[in-house]
Amino acid sequence: MGHKNNLLSIALNKRKMILLTLVVVIVITGVWFYLNYRFVHGHNLQEKAGEAVGETDLEQEQTLMEDHYLNDVQSLMYIKPDSARLLANARLDILEEEGDLDKIIPYMNVIGISYMYQGQYNNALKMFFQSLELTIGDDHLSDQAHAFNNIGAVLLMTKKYKDALDYFFKSRDITQELGDTINESTSLNNIGRLYLEIDDMSNAIIYLNKAGENFSSHNHKVGISSVSNNKALYFLKKEMADSAQLYFRKAIDMGKKSENNRGLSIFYFEKGNFFLEIQDYDAAISYYQKSDSLSEMLTCNLRSCFAHLGIARTYLEKGVTATANAYVKKAKEINEELNCQELQYLINEVLSDIYTEQNNYYKAFTYYKLAQEQKEQIYDQTEIYQVYNVEIDQLTRKMELKELEMERQDLLLGKRKNTMYLIVVASLSMLIILSMLYYFYINKVKQLQKEKLHENKIRHSYEKNRAVMEAEINERKRIGSDLHDGIGALLSLTKLNLTKAIRNKNLEQVKKENLLMTSVNNMDEIIDEVKHISNNMTPIVLTEKGFKEAVKELVGKISHFTVDLNINGLNDSLDPHIEHALYRTVQEALNNMTKHASCTKANIQILKNKNEINLMIEDNGKGFDVNRLHGEKCLGLKNVSSRIESLQGQFYIDSIEGRGTILNISIPV
Repeated sequence: MGHKNNLLSIALNKRKMILLTLVVVIVITGVWFYLNYRFVHGHNLQEKAGEAVGETDLEQEQTLMEDHYLNDVQSLMYIKPDSARLLANARLDILEEEGDLDKIIPYMNVIGISYMYQGQYNNALKMFFQSLELTIGDDHLSDQAHAFNNIGAVLLMTKKYKDALDYFFKSRDITQELGDTINESTSLNNIGRLYLEIDDMSNAIIYLNKAGENFSSHNHKVGISSVSNNKALYFLKKEMADSAQLYFRKAIDMGKKSENNRGLSIFYFEKGNFFLEIQDYDAAISYYQKSDSLSEMLTCNLRSCFAHLGIARTYLEKGVTATANAYVKKAKEINEELNCQELQYLINEVLSDIYTEQNNYYKAFTYYKLAQEQKEQIYDQTEIYQVYNVEIDQLTRKMELKELEMERQDLLLGKRKNTMYLIVVASLSMLIILSMLYYFYINKVKQLQKEKLHENKIRHSYEKNRAVMEAEINERKRIGSDLHDGIGALLSLTKLNLTKAIRNKNLEQVKKENLLMTSVNNMDEIIDEVKHISNNMTPIVLTEKGFKEAVKELVGKISHFTVDLNINGLNDSLDPHIEHALYRTVQEALNNMTKHASCTKANIQILKNKNEINLMIEDNGKGFDVNRLHGEKCLGLKNVSSRIESLQGQFYIDSIEGRGTILNISIPV
């Protein structure tokens, strides 16, 4: 009893000591911050108090009016760029006198974008670089990232891919530093689009996948739709029309869900281009008209003009030059108000093609020459951007030197404060307090680590045992079925033949030999079936040659149709469970194609990155109703699905009767 009282007394003394220590720390910390505040900010107390007063009703009203004015100017930018620019410049003259960067920069962006919509890329770059100059420094990093992205967009339009890529990377780096995942994904999407334009397909899909993952994690529908549209263009370049259709559909669906009508007008236009390329002219005209209808609803004359040119090209392909010429005239009338230089040369190109079709070669050559001159003039304008780039670099260096000087002054000030604080705080007291806090902290951390490790061991053991049991049960069922249906039946037949040959003494010699020969043949089949079951349990080719070569060998055995196999990123060996699951998936898919699909061509893509491995299998066969997966006839695909899901993977089938089948699988690595 006395021993227990002593332990209780010691525990109470420890608690009192901890509480006393915490009180001392709080008092010292309070004195520290009070002295710091008095030392650094004491002379500004009255000014800070004055600044803390909230905005008056008049100031709030002015802020609201400013926001309305900016929204009106931004809306006008897509309808009448010249008028929007005039209003923005007028407001900019007033704001520059006030020196409010937060209000100035949006108007500068309006001016730059209005120039960009008119194809005046040199003026657009000039304005974006001026905006960038205002954002140099740590206070406006977000605006700086937007400026870099806008500059990259203009350079991408003018085919200066190297410089555009540099500015997109700058924008991405800043947004990564800020933790701004959405704008980082916008930069990644732009980088992916750039690689698409230069036909670097491997890099394009990497950046588009990364952007899509980030947008999906935030359920950012506008971003998802934009990435899906770019992926559709990627598969279009890869000549995978069904996949392109799938992603176009996803882009449009997401655009509708997010009510992103401006984006939808672009997606409809791109899909119209897709149908024009595959010579489905009616579908192309339908989607161009959808783009035009949305553009008219949004009063976005620029997109409407592009839609008219798309329709004109389609009728020109159909040989209806009169209708094509009528739509070109509509586009020309719209552009007279827009004054877009890029649209002007595109209009002249289509006119040249129309006159060529009408055998009026003189006019055709005249418009062609005019279009080329206008095109070269637009792309040559941006050479002056290099001057702006040098100016920005010099300004950046000056800002860095200024920041270094400020840091040096802060260090000197910090040294003076530390000298004063050391007088207030006793070194011995601090050492004791820190030692005690460290001791309690280490003990607490160790305890938490032990508990967490114990929980992880229990959970891991449970999951491992359950997975082993489920796999064992399934494998036993499969082996039992194979033995019963195959070997069991053959053994029964063999026994019956041998019994008949032994018991029937009057059986003719010829019949007896036939029974024995049949039994021998049955034994051969039993041996083959045993080998087949053994190979199904663990494919020998995976162990001997590795996953990559095993898949190539599997594809090489196909003779009924052609198979295009593409494997990227598999430089290292995979987890055996993943290799086995993927190998069985490819095997089952090829088996189904051979037996049921009636296809002439198949495409298999296996792509591995640092996070996951993706498998896509596509055929041009007759397809099937996906709802049949719930029946017993699709047991093979159901087994494949179970294997993938047991590895925390995703299994997706897209198929319609008469169109072919697409199988998508992703497994985390």
